[in-house]
Amino acid sequence: MPADFGKLKMLSRALLNRNQLTGSIPVSIGNMNRLADLDLSRNRISGSVPDCLGKMQVLSTLNLDGNLISGQLPSPLMSNRGLGILNLSRNSIGGNIPDVFHGNSYFMVLDLSYNNLKGPIPGRYRRPNISGTWI
Repeated sequence: MPADFGKLKMLSRALLNRNQLTGSIPVSIGNMNRLADLDLSRNRISGSVPDCLGKMQVLSTLNLDGNLISGQLPSPLMSNRGLGILNLSRNSIGGNIPDVFHGNSYFMVLDLSYNNLKGPIPGRYRRPNISGTWI
């Protein structure tokens, strides 16, 4: 992918799946104020998921499945309140799933399958104990 891909500031949908794109996701994508859908699935994208994707306010669908992505899940991406569909399956993402799930989470679809994730699935389910104290 070209490093200056983010210069396409008026682009709202980038559907580039099932090609032979290589390299990492350019950080310049974070400059695309109108980008709502980004599909780079089934390519040969490598490197980690840049934090800037989690800071994009309009991005609602991110599909990166079937690539060579590694590193850990960036917390800004997982806590993006506008992101409804996130598919990072079939990569080499490792580490723990960040504890970002709360009442404001907006995920309609979250697919993290076929990665190298470990540890528990985070979640804080508050309930009262016998004495009435919330735990």
